[in-house]
Amino acid sequence: MSYVPKYILKRVVPKDGLFNIDVSGDGNIDGFAIKYVNVLTPIELPENMQADDLKDQFVGAWIDEEKYTLEQLNLHYNGKTYSLNDIDSLMGTTIPVGGIVYILANKSGGLHAGKHIIKLATQYQGTENKYELKRDLYKDGKCQPLPEK
Repeated sequence: MSYVPKYILKRVVPKDGLFNIDVSGDGNIDGFAIKYVNVLTPIELPENMQADDLKDQFVGAWIDEEKYTLEQLNLHYNGKTYSLNDIDSLMGTTIPVGGIVYILANKSGGLHAGKHIIKLATQYQGTENKYELKRDLYKDGKCQPLPEK
């Protein structure tokens, strides 16, 4: 298992990195977002990489012990939201240092105000990596817009 120092994780998911959102556009909170900032090195998603390879590397994401599968999550990058079905269109993209990717999850009413535990697990070439971080819900749970870019 790989180790990522806490001071790096705190930069990857900043203090404003967990917030409620309106997924459906009807004005009601019906999901939440986790803001991930690329702080280490450019991340290249090669054009010849198959989306299934990327999917196979994802073990799970948990918020407060509730597991979310890939089918329950979407990615928002550079003003566009990608579901599991159209993630292939991200291949050939490079996420620069400082680039921001939002992980979106549907959840009726969003998350409650207060502290939450975010866990992410991935595997690559037989090695599982687990990351855990505590974050307060930004703006006491008020709905926040996703940036256009």
